[in-house]
Amino acid sequence: MGYENVVGYLEGGLETWKAAGKPLEQFKAIEPEEFAKKYKAGEKLKIVDVRKKNDWDARHFDGAHHLELSVMEK
Repeated sequence: MGYENVVGYLEGGLETWKAAGKPLEQFKAIEPEEFAKKYKAGEKLKIVDVRKKNDWDARHFDGAHHLELSVMEK
């Protein structure tokens, strides 16, 4: 999976963004094994599936949210 519609970049990178006092948000990515352990334990997790619609239609987790990566790139 890769970025298909790159329209620009941030000159100076993330450090420039932070130095300008712009807001930052983070999320924690976890390995599949850790996810399975938390899921089985009943922990409330938010799942965002960024695959294309045909992949989503073929199979996805119950309760997952679908938001294509290409939409987030815009």
